[in-house]
Amino acid sequence: MQSIKSDWQSYAVALLLLGGTFATYWTTRPFADVVASKTVKIGELSKAQRMNIALAAKFLDGATIKPNEQFSFNKLIGPRTERRGYLDAPSYVGPDTPSTTGGGICLLSSCTYQLALESGMAIEKRTPHLRTIQTVEPGLDATVWYGQSDLTFTNKTNSPIQFHAFDDGSDLKVQLLGTRSDTHVCTLRTYQQRN
Repeated sequence: MQSIKSDWQSYAVALLLLGGTFATYWTTRPFADVVASKTVKIGELSKAQRMNIALAAKFLDGATIKPNEQFSFNKLIGPRTERRGYLDAPSYVGPDTPSTTGGGICLLSSCTYQLALESGMAIEKRTPHLRTIQTVEPGLDATVWYGQSDLTFTNKTNSPIQFHAFDDGSDLKVQLLGTRSDTHVCTLRTYQQRN
């Protein structure tokens, strides 16, 4: 009788270990590939801008979008307020560069926009800045202003996608993870008109 109980306990432990391995495989499997990646130098930005970008990147990091689910930058990142840790920093507002709470995070939304374009997401809302900005190629920027301008797109692939975003103080790196075979990856190019 003792032998049967011992065998059953060994069997149960083996099943738990196998189940844990299986669960780990299936929770990481959909995000096996780096579908698109963007690295931008941020070392020359103000300290407040870098801190705002780092805070917003923490909200983006790990965000998952299921097939046919809509992504909203503003909904995910939330309001940019001092209470939430955002600082006043230079922003591109029309022809001016005033300090606004959360200034600088348009760099993160622009990277997100580019990854969405590169991986074939269906862009629903995107507002460009009113002038060219230093850190982003013309036409590849996406300004965000909570309650006014948002970046939204829908995952039109057959698999979930996930963002990985982080900065090391000198570079901002944003990746879109998923299953490469399910996405339509393209290369973005910009052309400037010559006079």
